[in-house]
Amino acid sequence: MVRAIPADLRATPDDRLRLTCFDSADGRSVDAEFDLLVLSVAMTPPADAARLAALGEGTPDADGFLPARLPAHGVFCAGSARGPMGIAEAAADGRRAVWDVLRFLREAP
Repeated sequence: MVRAIPADLRATPDDRLRLTCFDSADGRSVDAEFDLLVLSVAMTPPADAARLAALGEGTPDADGFLPARLPAHGVFCAGSARGPMGIAEAAADGRRAVWDVLRFLREAP
């Protein structure tokens, strides 16, 4: 088991996987071959999610993440504060939040 930041992955002639990664513990780049590679990042809700939700007059969901919109007027959440998601999904969710804010501002008296 290797805990590192992946940089490059390629197949070897003998059908193994060659991974170049950054080992943050050692502060250096490492090349290694594997038969199996699982890339996984554990995501947990923000430690202060309950406090942030309370500021917006809401509550976190059952998993501890924030909803897209909190009950207080003009409080919106986006990205991984709402739940585990990849970079592209977080960017799309950010764009969704911007549209929600624009819609909110247009409807404001």
